[in-house]
Amino acid sequence: MKTKATSRKRTAKKEHVLPNANTSSGSGLSGLSGRLGDMDMRTVMENVRKAESQPVIWPTFTSVSPGNHPNLNPKQQPSRAESQMPETPNRNSTLFTQSSRPLRIFLCHSAGDKPTVRDLYHRLKTDNNIDPWFDEEKLLPGQDFNLEITKAVHSSDIVLVCISRASVNKAGYVQKELKYALDAADEQPEGTIFIIPIKLEECEVPDRLRRWQWIDFFKEHSYDLLMRSLRHRAKTLGITLGTTT
Repeated sequence: MKTKATSRKRTAKKEHVLPNANTSSGSGLSGLSGRLGDMDMRTVMENVRKAESQPVIWPTFTSVSPGNHPNLNPKQQPSRAESQMPETPNRNSTLFTQSSRPLRIFLCHSAGDKPTVRDLYHRLKTDNNIDPWFDEEKLLPGQDFNLEITKAVHSSDIVLVCISRASVNKAGYVQKELKYALDAADEQPEGTIFIIPIKLEECEVPDRLRRWQWIDFFKEHSYDLLMRSLRHRAKTLGITLGTTT
């Protein structure tokens, strides 16, 4: 009997020290963790429902145009018209590049034709943006005649070869000038207007010049025809000529 009573006391003591984890009192670890898990899930779901009920606010972006660039002070800000202007394409060709220099023209002629060529020189000079090269006007005393003629021919945009009955059959420096002009013409791109034969009177055109269309300068409107060729050549170089006189 003593043994059974002692056994019951020990069992009761153990039950008091180690309570059952499955009891409905909820004091066990399993019950505690279950309540905490339920609370966490309810909190998450509640936050999700709140987030879904809130309106979506998308971020806004401010575009920076040339007129409101933050790194430019007001004096540097371009006007609205300037900021809306399309960009000009970059064209490196001389066809599109405007030049402020004049059209350079070399007057090849014989000494006997100087009076007529002198008139042509002054007429060309009065036209805006044309720089004709005439030996009695350009050569300075003491300069090397051959050197200056060669430089003038090769730096010219057009060579006007003035011919007459006397100059065609005359040996002399006019033939050397013509040779310089022909050599320079060989260096020009194909199709370039460089040599223009000018017939000062009715005469035969030398064989070396027959490949180019000539001008009968003794006929009416011949100067206008010459200016058409000069303007065409000037346009390819980006040079603007003035009005004819």
